[in-house]
Amino acid sequence: MDAGAPAARPLVALLLEDSPLDAELLEARLEDGGLRARVRRVDSRPGFTHALERERFDVILCDYNVPGFGGEEALGVARLASPDTPFLFVSGALGEDTAIELLKRGATDYVLKDRLERLVPCIERALREAHGLAERARAERALRESEERYRLATLATTDAIWDWDLLNDHVLWNEALHAAYGHELARVPPTGAWWISHIHPEDRARIDASIHAVIDGGGSNWTDEYRFLRANGTYAHVLDRGFIARGSDGRAVRMIGAMLDLSERKHAEQSLRESEDRLRLATDAARLGTFDFRPLTGELTWDSRCKELFGLPPDAPVTYESVFLRGLHPEDRERTDAAVRSALDPSGPGAYEVEYRTVGLEDGRERWVSAKGRGFFDNGQAVRLIGTVLDISERKQAEQTLRELNASLEQRVEERTAERDRIWRNTSDLVGVLAPGGELHSINPAWSRLTGLDESTGRA
Repeated sequence: MDAGAPAARPLVALLLEDSPLDAELLEARLEDGGLRARVRRVDSRPGFTHALERERFDVILCDYNVPGFGGEEALGVARLASPDTPFLFVSGALGEDTAIELLKRGATDYVLKDRLERLVPCIERALREAHGLAERARAERALRESEERYRLATLATTDAIWDWDLLNDHVLWNEALHAAYGHELARVPPTGAWWISHIHPEDRARIDASIHAVIDGGGSNWTDEYRFLRANGTYAHVLDRGFIARGSDGRAVRMIGAMLDLSERKHAEQSLRESEDRLRLATDAARLGTFDFRPLTGELTWDSRCKELFGLPPDAPVTYESVFLRGLHPEDRERTDAAVRSALDPSGPGAYEVEYRTVGLEDGRERWVSAKGRGFFDNGQAVRLIGTVLDISERKQAEQTLRELNASLEQRVEERTAERDRIWRNTSDLVGVLAPGGELHSINPAWSRLTGLDESTGRA
């Protein structure tokens, strides 16, 4: 039996019948016809309405002539309480005109009691039809819901959504075409040619070729970027994506897509590129190198100048432990590592400023480096350390030369002072120093030896 009802359970039927004997005959006919059924019999209006309120039935079977509750009234009650349940009249006498009127009012079918062999086939057919109607109703409801979601989505999005009937070259746009690009829908010809004509001339041939390559090539998805003409005469940078629906023969019949305005992003990208170019020019002019350390992953990024200061080629890979720390002068390694860890300490200021020596990992050359940077934190956790490095080897060499020169000058001054004192003490020449007023201020020991003057007072 293909009755449309679940096979795992028997058919549940509501029977309005005042004759117990007729009810037994009907149930026997169902069993003889191979239809497993659980029949609930009622014989009055209260019993009928109560049953419909308390239980769901697969089919309703009704005698037309029940005392106090006629068939037409029972049909009306059933259509209100359970409009989708098949309703069959099973009656001893039912005129053709009456039967037709009952069918018009919503009855599914009717069977005469002297033709009960028709009962099971009629029930099965009614169940199939009810199942089909239910499936159709579900499909229609799903379609309405889908169309409503689509309508709401087109209202919610800023993307210009288009629907292209490829067989008839008919294109529909949503309101975002006007909101984002200024084109009034009433003035937009619904053709693919209008869209193509509004693509920048430098992009037009490329886009026309790319979209038709997918349509004609059997693909289902297309995406590309181009410049699209706004109503005000300027061009927007857009990302366009489309899905192609095909018929059973593989022929493309419909294409639905969305056009996203990338102008702000493109402008931001251009500004970023210009900013990066200015930064690169500035760092190149100042001979600065840059570094970017991400402590959570251990990723370390150096530019070519930074690698040069560690004696590495531009394409050399770098890591914190095996390159940075290993490339530091042994006497500076612990101090520099502590400076990095201090900059990454959430409780600290996040500043990184240190001078250290490097020993080239490949060229063995010693260099002095000044490093400055700043730590960045997220929820109390260090996530990045970014900064610059500068070769200060010449400055350090100049400082060392100055220190050596100062030391040499001090030594020469000491030596000349000592020589002067020696001559002062040992010469036989009379040497004295006059005060600004012309009086004798001091004399050397020779005065005492030759004249008897006191060296300390300048008197005899």
